[in-house]
Amino acid sequence: MRLTPIFLLSATDIAHFPTEARTFGAPEIAFLGRSNVGKSSLINALLGSKQAHTSSTPGRTRAINFFALHEGSGDRMKPRPVMIFADLPRFPKQSRRSGRSSSSPTWPSARRLR
Repeated sequence: MRLTPIFLLSATDIAHFPTEARTFGAPEIAFLGRSNVGKSSLINALLGSKQAHTSSTPGRTRAINFFALHEGSGDRMKPRPVMIFADLPRFPKQSRRSGRSSSSPTWPSARRLR
């Protein structure tokens, strides 16, 4: 089965996440980790093309980037995605004293990243 990756959107807030009308309820796979560990590079390797932007500078990903994987290609590409990849910005560091995140964006709840 050949999968064709399509960039959906970049979201900086949970209100900007793709709607069910765009994802058709496809399963979502989130890639998260510390800064500069190769999350975007892994996505590109899995997709077989350079869809996710990469940089040697740590912390360049600022938004959650969504990619839809569709079965087929060209005129034979199915409209419903098989799965959705979500490339997340750096995982927030934990403060050793408080156990709370420091200097990080607010992380959305797991309600949307299934």
